[in-house]
Amino acid sequence: MFDASETLRVTAPEPIVLKDVILGGEKPLICVPIVGDTVKQMIQNVKEAVGQEADILEIRIDCLDKRDKQTLDDLISKIRELSDIPIIFTNRPKEEGGFKPQKEEERIQTFIDAATIGGIDIMDIELSTQPKMRDLVVTLAKRRGVYVIISYHNFEFTPNKETLLDIVREEKKAGADIVKFMTKPKTHLDVITQLQALFEARTNVVRCPIISSAIGTLGSYSRIVSLFLGSDLTFASLPGRQSAPGQLTVQEVKAMLKIFNLR
Repeated sequence: MFDASETLRVTAPEPIVLKDVILGGEKPLICVPIVGDTVKQMIQNVKEAVGQEADILEIRIDCLDKRDKQTLDDLISKIRELSDIPIIFTNRPKEEGGFKPQKEEERIQTFIDAATIGGIDIMDIELSTQPKMRDLVVTLAKRRGVYVIISYHNFEFTPNKETLLDIVREEKKAGADIVKFMTKPKTHLDVITQLQALFEARTNVVRCPIISSAIGTLGSYSRIVSLFLGSDLTFASLPGRQSAPGQLTVQEVKAMLKIFNLR
């Protein structure tokens, strides 16, 4: 599908334009996860992330103590008063790295509420979500002009390459505009497996943008290396505010990308 033999960074054949940035273009994007128990805490982190020139924000709704529609409206409205930066709306279940437990029906309702409120650019829904609920979110998002990430997170181990490629195919079949897989390595060979799966997914399986890296301290270097092999975005934290193990800070990622003229 794509000849990557002489390209420093393997780009997406079908990139997505998000306002002033391109997901899947020549330069990989830096996404800052926004965490916090309250809207006030999240907004303070948004201000800092915008000040550090993040490309995208991921709003981690699973962090919030309250997730009702009024709270979501307040949060999104306040972010939009500060910046027009692209927003990924994420509400992780506990089993895929979510911060706080919640009932599945209530979790899905937050996606419905957010789509109704507007002001977001991407929704991230897990492949493991009950198919009828997942399809509801995907359909509603696309009706509202919101792109969809369908994601897979494995915090226990790294599946083999063929399994990961099958997951990517399932995500695309389920309606993903952007596919995502994150895996936990136990050895460096596991990191290589993740990278091989990423590269093959990029060059032979899907044309859309991909987000992928290894999770945890052992896989931290994958958050940079993956950007050369097909991942179009990396998550980078504000100091002391990681949303997942092994995340580098925004400034650390920027410094490394500058070496290769990718910032």
